[in-house]
Amino acid sequence: MCSIILIKNSNNLIIATNRDELLDRPSESHKVRKEGNLKNFSPQDSFKGGTWLGLNEKGLFVGITNRFTPSPNKSLTSRGVLTKKALEAHSPSEALEKLSTFKAEEFNPFHLLITNRSETQILWSNGEKITQFKMLDQYFILTESSFGAGENKRLSFLKSHIEKFSADDDCEPFKKILSMKSDPSFEGPLVHMPERNYGTRSSFVIKLTPEVESSEFYYSDVPPDQNKWVDFKGIILKEKFNT
Repeated sequence: MCSIILIKNSNNLIIATNRDELLDRPSESHKVRKEGNLKNFSPQDSFKGGTWLGLNEKGLFVGITNRFTPSPNKSLTSRGVLTKKALEAHSPSEALEKLSTFKAEEFNPFHLLITNRSETQILWSNGEKITQFKMLDQYFILTESSFGAGENKRLSFLKSHIEKFSADDDCEPFKKILSMKSDPSFEGPLVHMPERNYGTRSSFVIKLTPEVESSEFYYSDVPPDQNKWVDFKGIILKEKFNT
């Protein structure tokens, strides 16, 4: 996944993500799964078994992006393992403890976002060192070029469109942002590069509020401009997730 938008205030948290990946890489759709003792709602990478995002029953969201690197090492452990491990936690702080045994050298570079309505933590790695970053701002955008990994034109594009939004908005404007294209394609949130067998494969947008009944939950297993969003709030209520 290559774009994660986070906006929060004292009550609400909105997450909007696009996953960019090889067009023929197999994956399983979003469903209720279990990591450790906690249920989560997440997709799964069929190739290596990890996941790029998930929301667990304690209201903890975890999402990962690759960090741009010219020559990734395909023999290293899947970065999706980090996401699954973090989903075992009740809070971002607990997730950091669970992840503390992992070494940067085990994985290709990454940016890992761990958040709930009250706390946001980011772990990022350049392949040699893992750095912890506690987010205190009301909004943050992660891409594969964050933290100095490269020229971040997608960040500039997204900033220019979300600066007027707040965590009191509903999910609809965020769905529209994820559907926006740019030229060159890689500089916008919706990536379409069939000549490279690469593009936006799926999307995920949630709004967490103090009451789960007033929260919003959507995913799409196809590019967001196809407008085939699935409302999974019924699943969240049935499984008694908290927010």
